[in-house]
Amino acid sequence: MWKRFSGTLQCVQCEQGLELVPIDEVVRKLASEHIAKGERMGINEKEMSACVDSGLLICHKCKLWYPILHSLPVMLPYTSPLHKEFLQTYGAHVDKIGPGYSSPNIEPVPGEGFVLKSFSKEWLEYSYDDVLWTWTYKEREEIFLAEIGVEPSPSTPSSFLEVGCGLGIITSFAEKHFGGDAIGVDLSLAALSATKHFADNPFLHFVESSLWRLPLQKKNFDLVYSHGVLHHTFSTEKAFKTISQYCKQQGHTYIWVYGDLSINESIVRRFAYGVELVMRPLLNYLPEWLTNLILSPIACAYILINQMQQMMGEQRQSYNFSRAMHAARDRLTPLFAHRTSADDVISWFKQEGFDPIQQLSESEIAPGLEADFRRNIGVRGRKAN
Repeated sequence: MWKRFSGTLQCVQCEQGLELVPIDEVVRKLASEHIAKGERMGINEKEMSACVDSGLLICHKCKLWYPILHSLPVMLPYTSPLHKEFLQTYGAHVDKIGPGYSSPNIEPVPGEGFVLKSFSKEWLEYSYDDVLWTWTYKEREEIFLAEIGVEPSPSTPSSFLEVGCGLGIITSFAEKHFGGDAIGVDLSLAALSATKHFADNPFLHFVESSLWRLPLQKKNFDLVYSHGVLHHTFSTEKAFKTISQYCKQQGHTYIWVYGDLSINESIVRRFAYGVELVMRPLLNYLPEWLTNLILSPIACAYILINQMQQMMGEQRQSYNFSRAMHAARDRLTPLFAHRTSADDVISWFKQEGFDPIQQLSESEIAPGLEADFRRNIGVRGRKAN
């Protein structure tokens, strides 16, 4: 964690500031372009280069401690595997805080434990190999810029928050195109992979956190972005209304969620959705080896479908077995995968005070990349009040 980022984080329980207690600190060498960006933002090189590899963030009001492990601040409202790993290595430092302090122990929202486990498994097996799903990084960057619908400016400081950042690739696009810091939060251990992969960029910050209790100040971000995440919670609507609180007045929010056409477009899709409904709860309770055994032939089917789509002229990157397993796991193992209509999503934006509101159309996406925007829902809005 970049040391200066500690001032941005707050307790997920009382929303107050935290004391940073470093354990392992390092000074990282910065690239010249990062030094120049820091100068434009009024941040000196010494302040920018200080990093905390392990440490504690302490809320004295609530008597809670949050671990920083492998440079990742773990800001979950309950105990996780990383808390246990931290105690095994740095338990003596926790003992020094004083009597009565503990890690957070708020009950997770319905199903969140399953979501954390499922997506940690899914994304920790994914590689940084220039392909995200069936898009190259360049193609995904073009989609991101079309999605946000605002003209980015590297010279104007802007604050960006991605909810459900996964491997952090989209968060890195935002940092590249905007002039400020970019923050990616994710419930899963994918945030750990993102922290390691982008360790040399002092303007990228990743946090393991629940979207229901983000450790960040509300009404503080110029752009709040979430693609393919909110439908994997117990309530897509409540998840949207929660994250929209972090958008500042005149800021922008964009979400992409599964649409009802992803079921109703064809008989094949309706059949696939029926299989989904049967297998999803089952796979959440099976041992991992048996889940992998069941998913393997489905992954092979994904490879075949991918090849057929390419033969029909669709612009898609090829699936290998690892990518196909990731796609099968994403389709069949999450506990929640709600579908929503565009009218419903637009009504949520209106209720939260966004105006104007715009549904992203296929015509705004580069040819060959637009299929997922026909069946699903991408909506953006500006916070008017």
